[in-house]
Amino acid sequence: PESFIGSGTYKTAHDLKNQPDLLVLLLKQRSQVTNIESEIKLLERLDSLGMKTPKRYKRITFVNRSNAKGSSPVAQNGLVVQKIKGAQDVRLSHKVKIKLASQFYPERFNNSNNQTLKDIK
Repeated sequence: PESFIGSGTYKTAHDLKNQPDLLVLLLKQRSQVTNIESEIKLLERLDSLGMKTPKRYKRITFVNRSNAKGSSPVAQNGLVVQKIKGAQDVRLSHKVKIKLASQFYPERFNNSNNQTLKDIK
């Protein structure tokens, strides 16, 4: 991948050179989601629930050969996906989360049932 642009719990996002409408999402090496098929199924489930997800174009395996000298190359599974304009603006920073959870913002985001997608059957 060309340039790192962000990171989530399970994936890192990278821009592709000369492809402004595409991203590479790579599963983190030590994440709980190690199988790209599981990630695709979770994205499909979000689609079925009406959540906007990026179009998925291709599964890839990225081999990082630039590790520390003497280390073996590391392979990471990933997806080439559509870049959704403004998606990076949705993620709240840690500082904002603390403010929203404080007494000054009562019940503002309390509609959550604290379930993850895996909890929904």
